[in-house]
Amino acid sequence: MASNQSPSRGLNFPYLPALLLLLSEFSELVLTSPRIRLLEASICRSHFLAHNPSVLNPDGSIDESLCKLDAIQARLAHIRGWQVFFEAIPVMLLAVPWGALADRVGRKRVLAINFVGCLMHVFWFLLVCGFSSPRRGKR
Repeated sequence: MASNQSPSRGLNFPYLPALLLLLSEFSELVLTSPRIRLLEASICRSHFLAHNPSVLNPDGSIDESLCKLDAIQARLAHIRGWQVFFEAIPVMLLAVPWGALADRVGRKRVLAINFVGCLMHVFWFLLVCGFSSPRRGKR
C-alpha cells in the first residue's frame, strides 16, 4: 500500500522567522529601560566626579534621584539622539543588500546572522557601560 504523503525533511515551521523577529523586537523593548538607566548612571557619575565627588557612595555608585538634574538629562537626551541616529544608518544602508542575500541563501540564515549582530550590539553596550560602572571593592 503506497502512501501519498511526502517524506518529512525536518521541522517545517513557516512562521519561525516571524516568531524570532517578534521575540527579538520584544527583547529589545524589554532592554531599552535598563540600557537607558546604565547610560544615565554613567553620565551622572561622570558629572558628579567633575563637580561634587562627595555625593558618590563609597562603592562608586550614586543615588538615582541625583541623576535627574537638567544638565545630566540634557546630556543623556543628546547621546540617545545620536545613538538612535547611528543605529538607523546600517538599517537604511543594508536593507537592500540583506534582502538580496536572504533571497540567495534563505531568510532563516540571514535572520540567524542578524541575531548574532544583535547579541554583539547588546554585549558591546554592556562592555562600554560596564567599564564606567563602579567596581565592587575598589575605591
